[in-house]
Amino acid sequence: MLGGDDGMVYLGCEFPARDEYRELLIEHSMKIGKVLSSKGCRDRFAIDYVVRKVEGKWEAFAIEINLRWGGTSHPLIFAKHVTNSMLTPNGLLLGADGINKFYVATDNV
Repeated sequence: MLGGDDGMVYLGCEFPARDEYRELLIEHSMKIGKVLSSKGCRDRFAIDYVVRKVEGKWEAFAIEINLRWGGTSHPLIFAKHVTNSMLTPNGLLLGADGINKFYVATDNV
C-alpha cells in the first residue's frame, strides 16, 4: 500500500495478495528464487512488485529484490504464529482451524 503526497510512501501491506494476480506473483517469485538459489542464496529474500492490468491481463514487475527480510516479512511471521497458521503453496495463510487468515499491517501508527 502506497500513499503520501506523491503516492510513493510505503504505508503497509495487505495479505493475501488479490486473487486476480496472486498466482502470477507466486510464479514470478518461484522463478526468481530458483535463480537466486543457483547463485548460492540459502536464506530469505524479499521482492517488491508493481502490478498493473493492461487490456484485461495482469502484469507483474519485480522492482526490487532484497537478500534479507523485507517490510512485509514480520507481519506475516507474526500472523502465522499468533493464528497457528501455515503458508500454503497458493499463497494463503491457513489456520489450524481450517479458516484462511487475512490481515492489513502498517508501521505508520
